[in-house]
Amino acid sequence: MPVTPIFVRAGSLRHKITVQSKTVTSTGDRGQPVYSWTTLATPNASIESATSVGKKAEVARQMVATASHMITMRYLAGIDEKCRVQWNGRTFNIGGIWNHEERNIWLTLICTEQKTGIV
Repeated sequence: MPVTPIFVRAGSLRHKITVQSKTVTSTGDRGQPVYSWTTLATPNASIESATSVGKKAEVARQMVATASHMITMRYLAGIDEKCRVQWNGRTFNIGGIWNHEERNIWLTLICTEQKTGIV
């Protein structure tokens, strides 16, 4: 059974996002790690609500039960589930990553939006 390739129009990548990774910056007074967020990249991406994308939402919900958004972007090495995405004052935690056909061309990040005031 042939796999249907994904086609993403460059014009749909209209959201400039910031991909950040958590890094240890120092240790606290009791030896615990102190974390901060470091910017990995600021690529263009497509952000879609998981409720508005039909069949792709079913795939997302199989990967991450609480998925609220899907962010599609060109492949970027180094992204994992410990990273997060920021866009327009909003924060999205990555719960799963879909590397389309394992070809390192497109990534879809299966995300949950972080509620305001929660770190």
